Amino acid sequence: MYQKQTRKGKDIPYITHPLTVGLILSLAGGSEDIIIAGILHDTIEDSTAEKKVTPEMLTERFGQNVSNLVLSVTEQNKALPWEERKKEALKHIKTFSYDSLLVKSADTIGNVSELLDDYERDGGKTLTRFNAPEKMIKNYLEVIRAILGCWSESPLASELESIKTGLENMENSQQKTVQPSGDEFVKLGEIAKRFWERGISANPPKFVVFMGGVGSGKTTIRREKFSEGYVNFDAGEINNYSEKEFGKDNPKLESLTTWVCGTILEKSINERKNIVIEIIGDSKEVITPVIDKMIEIGYKVELIPVYCGVEVAYVRHLNAVKEDKEYLSSYFTQEATLYFFYQLLQLGKMRP
Repeated sequence: MYQKQTRKGKDIPYITHPLTVGLILSLAGGSEDIIIAGILHDTIEDSTAEKKVTPEMLTERFGQNVSNLVLSVTEQNKALPWEERKKEALKHIKTFSYDSLLVKSADTIGNVSELLDDYERDGGKTLTRFNAPEKMIKNYLEVIRAILGCWSESPLASELESIKTGLENMENSQQKTVQPSGDEFVKLGEIAKRFWERGISANPPKFVVFMGGVGSGKTTIRREKFSEGYVNFDAGEINNYSEKEFGKDNPKLESLTTWVCGTILEKSINERKNIVIEIIGDSKEVITPVIDKMIEIGYKVELIPVYCGVEVAYVRHLNAVKEDKEYLSSYFTQEATLYFFYQLLQLGKMRP
């Protein structure tokens, strides 16, 4: 478990988190079983099919009490959408023993403390590592309130109250930052208009996906053949317009770009406009949920693979970087582009 895993969006080994949870429980006076369960709390939930960890394995190696504790804080059905899983987990907290509440508290304190430290250092950039930061913050707050509601005299109650205050401050800060001013709203509207006004509403609307390697020619073909009649949704291109309008060093740039990207996509889908995107397409697991959902809501999907020899692609890529200062390869922008589909279509966590 966790030999090559890192914390989301960071180069810190994942193992630091379960060890931190164990340390928090030790300092809180937890028993040996509770500390061990804290270190192992994610093993059932996160283990892969190739290295599957089962309750029986934990019972054999660490005893029935440890196994029961780990199982109690494990999400029961990871196949459910993110929001449904979190709702079920929240209800489950009310059935926890004090020992389970202690393990859940330490896990929450470890995660949120790290998040707050990163946010204090890096600001809003921290939240770009997550698919739905607003929902994540809200869920953490609900978990903390549920734990404190079950056990207000917990040895970790003061730590939970402290991180709750930190999360509330972060939530308030984000809400203030994301809301555009009147002047910003007008400028964002102009940016959005550049993209969605070229798309036409259709029945059924089309969702075209260009897929191919770096320098294969996806952008050139997309712009030549789909510039009219389609909303060309590309997070990198939208960000370039935001940078021009608001400045690269604007502290609200990320929030403003996120706002306008979400607005463009939401308006386009609501008005049943044709949409075209481009991605590398190197992960079937990431793009398939988007395609399936677009079909489900009535879009006709067309996948267009673009092939190119390695040498030609390399030269083309170098020329693009040299000739176009705003050039951004879909290698760097596909995750951001797909992120907004995951958000709007409520597809849960985007798989790495």
